[in-house]
Amino acid sequence: MRRLLALLLVLFAVPVAAQGPEPEWRLAREEQVLVRVGRFEPAVLRLESGQPTRLVFRNSSNVRLSISADPFFAASRVHPRDAQGIHRGGFTLGPGEVRSITVVPYQGVYSIGSGSWFRRRLGMRARVIVESPQRTSGQRVD
Repeated sequence: MRRLLALLLVLFAVPVAAQGPEPEWRLAREEQVLVRVGRFEPAVLRLESGQPTRLVFRNSSNVRLSISADPFFAASRVHPRDAQGIHRGGFTLGPGEVRSITVVPYQGVYSIGSGSWFRRRLGMRARVIVESPQRTSGQRVD
């Protein structure tokens, strides 16, 4: 019985340990993302890997827009408070609505776009490039 209890404790402790220590969410750098019908501004967003970042999405149009970023959110650690507002890898912004999502992104290149396939085809998408802190600060990495 003790062995079973010890095994269960180890199995349940592994996922928590794999995530590492809790990030300093309050120190998150802020990045603005303007969402318009047909495009995101900026079209290329550069972030630092492993650094908390607050993405502020602002819908500047007068229509409801959906944002799909499933691969990006799946590969990032999303603040628990903000994770509740993400469904199926995305969220919706009403006209003029602003939403902040704080993440710790991990290295890679990701695509974000409209939740509407039609708007995506018309170019409503952007790239998120997540690099190591040395690369984004302009220092040379050997």
